[in-house]
Amino acid sequence: MAAKAPGKGIFRIFLVLILVVLAAVATLGYLLTMEVPVPRSGKLNKLDSKEAARKIKLISEAFLTGKKGFVRLSDVELNSFLKENVHIPSTGPTNELAALRLCQVQYGNASFTAYSFVQKQVLGRPIEFVWQRDFILDPSGDIKRLRLAGMKLGKVPVNQKLWPHVNQLFYGCDQALIKQFDWVPKLPAVYITNNEANSSLELRLYSVKP
Repeated sequence: MAAKAPGKGIFRIFLVLILVVLAAVATLGYLLTMEVPVPRSGKLNKLDSKEAARKIKLISEAFLTGKKGFVRLSDVELNSFLKENVHIPSTGPTNELAALRLCQVQYGNASFTAYSFVQKQVLGRPIEFVWQRDFILDPSGDIKRLRLAGMKLGKVPVNQKLWPHVNQLFYGCDQALIKQFDWVPKLPAVYITNNEANSSLELRLYSVKP
């Protein structure tokens, strides 16, 4: 009986390895670009958007005029406002810049997660990503001491060593938000705490230090 040529066995192993690698890459690509639902305490709506806009205008004016006060924003109010009022450029992504399509926020205990829905050019095609960043607020309420504590792309956690590279990859997508809310870092205190009446989490913006 003639022996099998060794080359065929090696070729089959090589083919299997290629298929495994391609499957792994496809799975990773799916996890990186898959849609991620944002946990909310209620449905977004225009009424809450208008209420959030009213409160934001009040605290902005109070801060600029030196009046004492604070406002409370529920997650539904804030996210409704972000969806309805944040003016995001309609231009698509370029090879250098990512394009922000929507930003939403999930409150945590003295922390929050920002969900940025971003388009980025990959091999000449616009690809959708959900860029998640976990932030921890400083106990003093100083928003300038905000600390980045975690990051994900889609469902994939990003190693801390890679955070600067991901920031660079999505450079430019936060500019629309920064321009509209450039006064927020100047506020003397920003907290996320429990509402006294129903224990739900809320964002509090203060015009003077409490």
